[in-house]
Amino acid sequence: MFITTKNILMLLEQRNISANKLAIECELSNSAITEWKKGKSNPSTKALEKIAAFFNLPLSYFYSEHTNAEIPILPDAMDNGEIMTTVEKIQKLLDERKISAYKLSLEIGLNKTFLTDWKSGKAKPSADALTKIADYFNVSVDYLLGRAEIPLPLDAIPVSGEFMSLPVIGTITAGYDGMAQEEFTGEYLDIPREILTRYSRDELYVLTVKGDSMYPELLDGDKVLVYRTDSVDSGTVAVVLYSGDAATVKRVEYEQGKDYVDLIPRNPEYKTKRIEGADLEQCRILGKVIYLFRKF
Repeated sequence: MFITTKNILMLLEQRNISANKLAIECELSNSAITEWKKGKSNPSTKALEKIAAFFNLPLSYFYSEHTNAEIPILPDAMDNGEIMTTVEKIQKLLDERKISAYKLSLEIGLNKTFLTDWKSGKAKPSADALTKIADYFNVSVDYLLGRAEIPLPLDAIPVSGEFMSLPVIGTITAGYDGMAQEEFTGEYLDIPREILTRYSRDELYVLTVKGDSMYPELLDGDKVLVYRTDSVDSGTVAVVLYSGDAATVKRVEYEQGKDYVDLIPRNPEYKTKRIEGADLEQCRILGKVIYLFRKF
């Protein structure tokens, strides 16, 4: 069983919460949790963000071994002053980007009075709402909850600490005009050793992002750590090969049983590319982007 799953199950036991309640509160499927328990899959980063917000714990907590006695008993993440801290941070982000709360509510599917309701105490931010807001502003849920001082993007890791080097094997375009190429660039990236404990070295490779179609989630020049796999869940940022020899990094979305895959950019100036019908035969997943490295 994965470390992350063990920690989730211990938290559920300690706080007397059912897996069904966790699934409902974090908008997860019961079947996904069953797969985690059986060791057939590991919670995605997106799922862990919601679970971390639900338990009021930093995301990093779920990646380390703990005993039942070591699990901290914390107050609800949405109690008293914590709500105000979170609301103030959201308001600051809105002001900085010159976006109204109403516009934000329309774009991410929240009640149009959500911020007013949270400020007055009429309602509390849900884990799902915080995840949507964090994703929209490209910050972490930890930042919104006051557990991180710097609003780093999800899984962005400043280059510092204890490392093991991996070669950068090429570039990947964030647009639609790049070609698939895998060759050593002569550059190495220092990867925190704690990441490599969760994967084998030959399962991972590093690419340099080129272009701005995934801005602000991925910037031109960012390094991404990619896990070699030929399948990903819908909604995952992945490296994709299509049209024979073209490659890109995009958010991949699809519906089970439907004959298409959408490659979705983050930058609104770029259009979604739909791969469908016979073209799907030339489309395949090359890997899942699991970490972003950005020098600050």
